Amino acid sequence: SSPTRRSSDLTARGRLALSKERLAWFATLAGEPAGAEDAIQESIAIYQQLAAQSVPGERREAAMAYKTLAEVQKRIGRKKEALANCRQSLESSKAMQAESPQDDQTKTDIAQETVLLVDLLRENGQPDEAREQTKRALADLKPLALAANPKRTYLVDYVALLVGTAPAPFATAEEAIKFAKTAVDFMKGADPETLDLLAKAFDRAGRVADAVAVEQKAIAQLPPLDPGRPMDQRRRELDETLATLQAKAAKAGAKRPTQ
Repeated sequence: SSPTRRSSDLTARGRLALSKERLAWFATLAGEPAGAEDAIQESIAIYQQLAAQSVPGERREAAMAYKTLAEVQKRIGRKKEALANCRQSLESSKAMQAESPQDDQTKTDIAQETVLLVDLLRENGQPDEAREQTKRALADLKPLALAANPKRTYLVDYVALLVGTAPAPFATAEEAIKFAKTAVDFMKGADPETLDLLAKAFDRAGRVADAVAVEQKAIAQLPPLDPGRPMDQRRRELDETLATLQAKAAKAGAKRPTQ
């Protein structure tokens, strides 16, 4: 076959693998994760075959698919496997960054992979490494997140790492609130993820009533529930956070002495 035909076939295979991976991820978010791991692993195998044939961009697709696989496994309770695949994703991205240090896309990938890694280290009972990774990532992200017009990813990942570290050795509770408010404002107050981070920052500072109010705002920004389908993962997670905060607020109210 001609080189043009071969190139076209390889591109089609890459697109098919990406479609399969995305469908598996969205099904997991929609509360239907059956078969998602297998589908993503099949996509990874295709990306790796294409990368071995020097198809542009496929190394990155493989690295990102390992992260997607880790995200799926985290959500279905396979924490150990999720941690291993997240490490694989991060190592691949770091290898690509070493080859092209100025590549902004790889920097963004590494920031997102590190946030997931820290989360999975904590879930796997490895707080010391989680703290070390957080420290390193915050140092790398700080100048990017606090730039005059930062990329959303850098700002949100910076706040996620600050807010997710408890007790907070890297920022005071008030500093975490300040950065979280910056992220919310950056997204015009209409983004569930940044509102959820601000609610968590308020909670860390002991301002539980504020946390409840902001978490309710986060949930209000989600798409409406579809009665015919399972509750999606994002709504379930925010609902669980809200229930925890409301229970905490009720407990705090019960403890208050009567005036």
